Amino acid sequence: MNKSYKTVWNESTGTYVAAPEVAKSRGKKSRSTKALAAAIVAAGTGAVTSMSAHAGALDGGTVAGGTQSVAIGSSSYATNAGFGPYDSSVAVGAYSTASNQRTTAIGTAAWATGIQDTVIGYHASAGGNDNTVIGANAKGTVTWGTAVGSSSQVAYFGAAFGVSSVASGDFSAAVGAAANATGASSSALGYGSSAVTSNSVALGAGSVAKSGTLFLGGFQPVGGTAISAATAAGEVSVGDAGAERRITNVAAGLTATDAVNVSQLKSEDAKVNNISNNLSNLSNTVNNINTGTGNITNISNTVNNITNGGGIKYFHANSTLADSVATGAESVAIGGNASATAANSVALGSNSVANSTTLGTAGFNPGGAAISAGTAAGEVSIGKAGAERRITNVAAGYAATDAVNVSQLMSEDAKVNAEGTSIANVIGGGSTYNSTTGAITGPTFNIGGKTITTIAGAITNIDGRVTQNTTDISNITTQITNGEIGLVQQAGSTATITVAKGTAGSLVDFTGTAGARKLTGVANGNVNASSVDAVNGSQLFNVAQSTANAFGGGSTVNTDGTISNPTYVINGGTTVHNAGDAITNIDGRVTQNTTDISNINSQITQITNGEIGLVQQDASTRNITVAKGTDGTIVDFTGTAGARKLTGVANGAVNVSSVDAVNGSQLFNVAQSTANAIGGGSTVNSDGTISNPTYVINGGNTTVSNVGDAITNIDGRVTNIDNSMNNIVNGGGIKYFHANSTLADSVATGVDSIAIGGNASATTSNSVALGSNSMTGAVVATTGATIGGQNYTFAGSAPVGTVSVGSAGQERTITNVAAGQLSASSTDAVNGSQLHATNQAVNQVQNQVNNISNTVNNLSAGAVQYDRNADGSVDYSSVTMGGGNAPDGTVIHNVAAGTDDSDAVNKGQMDAAIATVTNIANNASDPMFSANGDRNTEAAKASGTHATAMGPMSNASGNQSIATGYNAQASGDSSMAIGANSKATADHAVALGDGSVADRANTVSVGSAGKERQVTNVAAGTARTDAVNVGQLNDSITAAVGDLPAGTTAKSYTDQQVNMVQQGVNSVARNAYSGIAAATALTMIPDVDQGKTIAVGVGAGSYHGYQATALGASARITQNIKVKLGAGISGQGTTVGVGASYQW
Repeated sequence: MNKSYKTVWNESTGTYVAAPEVAKSRGKKSRSTKALAAAIVAAGTGAVTSMSAHAGALDGGTVAGGTQSVAIGSSSYATNAGFGPYDSSVAVGAYSTASNQRTTAIGTAAWATGIQDTVIGYHASAGGNDNTVIGANAKGTVTWGTAVGSSSQVAYFGAAFGVSSVASGDFSAAVGAAANATGASSSALGYGSSAVTSNSVALGAGSVAKSGTLFLGGFQPVGGTAISAATAAGEVSVGDAGAERRITNVAAGLTATDAVNVSQLKSEDAKVNNISNNLSNLSNTVNNINTGTGNITNISNTVNNITNGGGIKYFHANSTLADSVATGAESVAIGGNASATAANSVALGSNSVANSTTLGTAGFNPGGAAISAGTAAGEVSIGKAGAERRITNVAAGYAATDAVNVSQLMSEDAKVNAEGTSIANVIGGGSTYNSTTGAITGPTFNIGGKTITTIAGAITNIDGRVTQNTTDISNITTQITNGEIGLVQQAGSTATITVAKGTAGSLVDFTGTAGARKLTGVANGNVNASSVDAVNGSQLFNVAQSTANAFGGGSTVNTDGTISNPTYVINGGTTVHNAGDAITNIDGRVTQNTTDISNINSQITQITNGEIGLVQQDASTRNITVAKGTDGTIVDFTGTAGARKLTGVANGAVNVSSVDAVNGSQLFNVAQSTANAIGGGSTVNSDGTISNPTYVINGGNTTVSNVGDAITNIDGRVTNIDNSMNNIVNGGGIKYFHANSTLADSVATGVDSIAIGGNASATTSNSVALGSNSMTGAVVATTGATIGGQNYTFAGSAPVGTVSVGSAGQERTITNVAAGQLSASSTDAVNGSQLHATNQAVNQVQNQVNNISNTVNNLSAGAVQYDRNADGSVDYSSVTMGGGNAPDGTVIHNVAAGTDDSDAVNKGQMDAAIATVTNIANNASDPMFSANGDRNTEAAKASGTHATAMGPMSNASGNQSIATGYNAQASGDSSMAIGANSKATADHAVALGDGSVADRANTVSVGSAGKERQVTNVAAGTARTDAVNVGQLNDSITAAVGDLPAGTTAKSYTDQQVNMVQQGVNSVARNAYSGIAAATALTMIPDVDQGKTIAVGVGAGSYHGYQATALGASARITQNIKVKLGAGISGQGTTVGVGASYQW
């Protein structure tokens, strides 16, 4: 490649650029040169001073307009929107824009338009100030936002972390993929979480915080004390309706607004349960009062001690009311004017009345469980209607009949509220629980397109629809059972069964998880040239059996469906094993027999009956054998009129071991499929041959008439890869490899799969979807088949993938298929020509059979004869095997390979033809694209996102990478390796040619270390970034040599210039190093401390062996104003600086 020896000043860009050593340049003042060099050195070492402010722009179309701004990448901008200068902005990446102060935009099409915005990622953008946005398509729309993750978005003072996370509410936070915080000051934490309500928190994947009732006061029990935090400022959700979560490890709450845990709730529940027990204990205590215990031994003395209401010890009253009255049986009245008129009652307290008349009525029972002390033996009253009293300091009841206190009631109230809320949640449909009234609002369900507001109505609606569904399902079941719907149907009147008659498709696959299935109950299919009926095993067996019978000579049907050779004993003991030998033997002896006819009259009868001769018919089985006892390898049907047509030949078996004759329809099908595979207008001629195709290629400029010429032409044109490979990424294509589509991009999700074409989908591992809308299906293994009762094992029975050239209803033909190999282990596709060749061979079999009829025609009325014309004469042009009585035709075995045009062909020859077709299918399915290699062990791999691999062992593992050629490796992102064993390991690197290595980012390599290549046919460069060719370089050298001083060579002149440049660079370096040391020394001087006025100090610095000292002072003029000055001294000069700041 070209080597730059010199830097010259580019006046248009205001920068130094590389140029050949003989290029002319316009000089720039040394001071400017040194200043720029010092700035570059200082920037490279990280030194920043107020004296070095520059802008840098790299790559074509870049603009860096502000002080200390940087723009790197095609069409990148580090300026404001009007291309005016803004300081300290950085734009890195094609079409990136940093258009405000201290903004940073890194990534293709990244936009940072606000002050101090930082944007990193493809098409990421920030429109407000002080945003931090990281990730492809991430957005910051207001100010002070942070968005991290592909397609994340953030608003004012928000934070979004995760792919597609959105924090659109002010001061909101969204953490997790697809998290969404839309409410102000809300937080959504977890995948798919959503915080809609302001000040709310959605905690956990899928959690939703969207309550619309936060403004309502919390539940306040009737008569209860005021509750804290009655209304909510926000909510915390740990789940969603139907996907609730349990909050565990909650400490016991202490203050009024703390959460309580289950242990606290259990404690309150226990206290409520004790209330009834306490009430029971009170009753027992009252009943235990007994005046007959002997404690009052002297009633008279005791009464004397009681003054009128003055009381006794520990029992006193202070009242002027009337005396208490206890008229009820076993009643007690205590207190002024207290009245106990009900039996077993107690009136406690002044004016208290115990006069209940409903003591025998069962107490209120809100639940279904039995309650203790359901009916009351008496009552205790501490007041009366309108003058009730509060009982205070009541301990929490324990027993079933104990009184309960307010704390127990509040606990139960909370439990009831929780149950009410839970019931409302269970009801759903927007149902809510009112903690004040205890009412549950009705739900609203949208069921079947109707709005229903009651559970009963919803159940009724669903029940009706379920009933209808049940009826519909029953009807469908009946229709399926009756064969009225589905792919498989049976007509009611004809009972005819059809399979997918209303859909497209050309294959019915019965393969299951255990492999191929046996298809039984198959009726006899029609057997003729146009028949498409399936035949059953008995038909195939009959063909084999009739053939064996026809041969006679002990010929039988073997267990594998083949037919054993016959054995004919003729001519006084001569044994032959085929019809040809028998006929030859008989023919020689027939001539002699002409004179002996009179002696063999009795034998004629036997011949007529098929008992002797080359052609015999068994008297009992009626099977016919032909020369089963003689040898010979040819049956010749040629007569005086030439070759004869052999008719009535059944379809011969077509497999690797078959020696059956094939008929004309089989050969025609082979020829037709071959012509279809070749394409190019190729057809089957009337004589069975295939016409040459016509391919118009090379843009219509070239016409070829055979596959070989087409492939040769194409191969020659695809060897020259030009610089248009960039079109591949966007589907533009490469030479001879294009796509014209507006469909969606192809998708290859299966492991090591390939999808080529618009909307092509390769979802199956190791598979290929070829062509627009092509789709790969499941890989189906076909291990073999059973033919004539014989199991045949197929090669390639364990496929690792599939190749699809279409989809259901959008199938394609595969044309231009090379002839495939025909062998037991071949997995090649066969083409139409191979099948046509087989059909031709089958035609020859018929001719040979006709010859047999001609040979034995003189054997009187033998078992095998020529057919008869309508007038009873012999039809020498037609022979029907089996005398025309075998409706399924006769298979001829032991057929030798035909050589002449009129010879019959055997199964082996047909297999060879099929192998040719298979080869065509595999290697010439697309005349514009061909590859050779072992599909099982050398498959191409494209594991990178949107990667493409073509060629054996090729591997495109980098994202959007391309590997073309044997063992080509493209592991860098957007890299390209073209050629055998080429490697592109760095991002955006290109390796061209066999063994080329591109291991540095954004480079193009045409060789490797020790294996460099010349780049030829390079056009003269015109733009700044174009390559120059040797011609341009020689022209430049020639022009430069003409301007050299007399007696000076180009080398010596170059050396002088290089030395001068080196001296200048060294001088700049020394100055820069000294300047950095001086700047470092200045920064080492401490500032004046808070509360002090003046500070004077010294500093020292060293950089790359250059030392400097500094003297500086700082002063605090006022509390808010501070100034600083200093001087750095080195061997190369003195640096002076001064600064001031205003602080508040």
